[in-house]
Amino acid sequence: MKDFKKFLEEASVKGNPSFPGEGGKKPGEKEYLSDVEKRAKDRLGIRPEDTLRRGNRPPEKEMRLGMRLMGLLRESLEWTDGKEQQLSQLANVVFLSLYQDLVNRYEIELDIKVVKPGKVKDFMDESEDSQQEPPPRFKEVVEQDIVDEVHKRKFANLIIQGEAKNTKHILHSEEVKDGLENIYGKADADKVFKVWDEMSKIADQLDWIIPADVRAEMMEEMPDGLAGACFVDWKPKDKEEENEEEEEYTEEDEESMYSEEDEDDEAPMERFDGTPIIRARGIDFPMLLHESVKGLFEVLSLGGIPEDKRVAGVVLSNTGISDEPEDWKYGPEVASDLRNFVNKSPRINEYPNIREELFKMLVDKETMPTSKFLELMRGILSETDTARSEINRLVAKVADTIKQEKEVESKYERDMEEYERQMMEWEEYQKNKPEEEPAQEEDEIEKLIRGSQQQQQKPNDDYSTRSQRQIMDEIDSALDSGDMDKVKMLSQYLKKESKEIVLRELKMILEGKTPHTKIKKIK
Repeated sequence: MKDFKKFLEEASVKGNPSFPGEGGKKPGEKEYLSDVEKRAKDRLGIRPEDTLRRGNRPPEKEMRLGMRLMGLLRESLEWTDGKEQQLSQLANVVFLSLYQDLVNRYEIELDIKVVKPGKVKDFMDESEDSQQEPPPRFKEVVEQDIVDEVHKRKFANLIIQGEAKNTKHILHSEEVKDGLENIYGKADADKVFKVWDEMSKIADQLDWIIPADVRAEMMEEMPDGLAGACFVDWKPKDKEEENEEEEEYTEEDEESMYSEEDEDDEAPMERFDGTPIIRARGIDFPMLLHESVKGLFEVLSLGGIPEDKRVAGVVLSNTGISDEPEDWKYGPEVASDLRNFVNKSPRINEYPNIREELFKMLVDKETMPTSKFLELMRGILSETDTARSEINRLVAKVADTIKQEKEVESKYERDMEEYERQMMEWEEYQKNKPEEEPAQEEDEIEKLIRGSQQQQQKPNDDYSTRSQRQIMDEIDSALDSGDMDKVKMLSQYLKKESKEIVLRELKMILEGKTPHTKIKKIK
């Protein structure tokens, strides 16, 4: 388990240049963090005396809310007991209704479950990586570029935590209410909803009432009482894909992979490879939904982690994604401000999940330098015209990318449907053809291929002079790009045995039994 006392040594929102008024206040600039605190406390009905502590005695409101929350938690666990599997299924359904496009696009797998109290700590312990020599704390870092990376990651974590906490609004959706009715019945579903709704509101109040250092100590002293956790796991590529990549390595590539430079602290960090799996656990439905959304945004933010091992270690050690008290307070407010600003872009509603795709683009180091990220976030929170123009441009870029992707998918689906139709015709013909015409089999196959061929052979492309291996390489490339017309054209240059293998492989692809990598059976 993480030592939560070290929270106070980590990077804070204070001094982060992403926020107006921090990192050097500019003329006419507002004190963003102070404004956030004031409006949050006003909204939650928190008065100055509610946070005033006398010695070790907490304020009266804190004690009253804490006792009420414990009572509600007991009720929630009673309602959850015996319904873990059904509530887990509902969480999966609700999650996919919101993020199905993202799950498909990034091939994300879900492992999200409601568990018994006490099991969350065991789950977290499984994900902890031991370090013999922890990287330096934030206050010890002096390189400006690393400091900027820490500030950027801190801001990203606020968004991740904020989006996760804002899932309380999902509780009010008709999909959740219908799902709860199916599990509990109408009357009991209303009771469960009221318990969870009140719990989320009290938790928001306590985040601002209980000081960060006190909350950190509470979390350290009661690790078994954690209500939820998540981490991103990775499923390795299957052996066929790995072998295929190995075939493409050269001796020079292999030497570079195992060179002494990779053992140095400044060697590139091992990148995330394989299929991402969001593993989330919660002791009740709202907490599981919270952790699942947090896991999704962690996946989307991975492109922002520095490749340099030393830098990545410093950044991650100072901006842990654990439920840190400061992130609980400011995260929902910052995420809400960013969401409201982005939602004013003209093209934000053209496709689902544009906002989440924008977050990925903003954080990714390949698409936005860290210095520009910090400057843009400050502009967004200050609502400048420059930030408005830039966000509109980036939203349009995301929308155009999704549009192109969907057009390619649509064309590919049409080509697959046409090819499947031809395959069915060919199979029907094979099944019903007269026995006395076996010699015509190859001619009929070629006739079907040529009959639907739209892409004609170019005069200078004499495929008849190429080897079977060269033609197969062309077919693999055409399959990768979804150019089914070219596949059909090239098939006529294969020998009968090779052609039949291609047809069988394509049939498996169409039926979804295997993804296309390479057709290796033809040498």
